[in-house]
Amino acid sequence: MNKLKLLYIKIKQNKWINKYTITLAIFAVIIIVVDDNSLIDRYKAYREKRELQKEKAQYEENIKKDKEFLEAIQSDPMALEKFAREEYKMKSEDEDVYIIKE
Repeated sequence: MNKLKLLYIKIKQNKWINKYTITLAIFAVIIIVVDDNSLIDRYKAYREKRELQKEKAQYEENIKKDKEFLEAIQSDPMALEKFAREEYKMKSEDEDVYIIKE
């Protein structure tokens, strides 16, 4: 009990520690750590949002490339034939196709 009294007396003697600073410190801890919308949770949500935006930009770029490829295949029969030969190993009736694997 004596130790608590000594601690209380030291706190009373310090002019910076009063009921307002203690209240402010408790409020800061609640806002930073405890609250449902704490700063830590907000930072995690911000990081996740940034990652999702990067992923969205990547998907939009892939969509753009695929649309260009689709346009090329639909407008040019030679491009369609090239795609069929490369992806599906198609050939005409009088050809032989040899697949060489490295």
